[in-house]
Amino acid sequence: MLQYVGALVLGVLIIGKAGDIFVESARRIAQALGVSRVFIALTLIAFATSAPEFFASLIAAALGNYGISYGNVVGSNIINIAVVLAIAAFFGVARIERGNLIDSLFLLIISAVLVLLSLDKSITWSEGTMLLILFALFVWIAWKKEGNPAPKRRANLKQLVGIFCLSAAGLFIGARLLIYGGAGIAESLLISAGFSKLEAEAAVGFTIIAIGTSLPELATVLISAKKRFYDISLGTIIGSNVFNIGLIVGSASLATAAKGSALLVDSQAIQVSNPVMLLSATLLTAFVFRRKRLTTWQGMVLLLLYFGYLAVMLLFYSA
Repeated sequence: MLQYVGALVLGVLIIGKAGDIFVESARRIAQALGVSRVFIALTLIAFATSAPEFFASLIAAALGNYGISYGNVVGSNIINIAVVLAIAAFFGVARIERGNLIDSLFLLIISAVLVLLSLDKSITWSEGTMLLILFALFVWIAWKKEGNPAPKRRANLKQLVGIFCLSAAGLFIGARLLIYGGAGIAESLLISAGFSKLEAEAAVGFTIIAIGTSLPELATVLISAKKRFYDISLGTIIGSNVFNIGLIVGSASLATAAKGSALLVDSQAIQVSNPVMLLSATLLTAFVFRRKRLTTWQGMVLLLLYFGYLAVMLLFYSA
């Protein structure tokens, strides 16, 4: 048991550090190429902050840990809005740009699509392909909204790309440790307590794994607060959540299809986590409508939603 906890803690620490470097290198590469900060937040940094979820869910899917694979994505999406974005609102760095309403509506749509697709407790390769197409559409829309490019900044691109690749390797290692530790804890504690393998892994995936892989989003918000980058936080969270659903669930479904299976979804996800994910996306869209930035009270509402979610999860698994 100790080795699983140790692997989990080490994985979180590695992801926290490597994720921070990964996000910063992605931002600097994009600036060197003359891409606007808003577009960077919505796509490149969003992808960078989703890298831990990408590696963790894909590795979990390839290893047959379906509960961790799906739970990590949906759990991270809930945390990104209800915790990370709430913190951004408290710091006053969740400024709403003109295009954020369209982006949040897209997030609401793709979240609803995922909820509907998972009602039969699985995501097939064809359904995953649909999510990948929606993801590609999101990137295309973001690119069309790009407008005038930002001024290019001088930088050593070779060095930045090297750092980017090394940090990506760190994220892969951290994600592998997370899966090893999470699956081990699920088997040692929950399966022995009478839970099925899928239920046990999902319980860990929606909570511990999701928190660990959401660290880069939290780091990005804290960096935004420190440097007063008011236009990064909200776009990054929306983009990251769309990436999580479209790119990661879609890719994970293809990985499981290669093993002759579908990406399985547990009952708790259908009854609790999926509705909370959809509710958080709905609240975000409502908050974005005709607002200049998310307020402190809106952040408090989001944070209370997450605590309520944890309470319902506890009741579900203890019943």
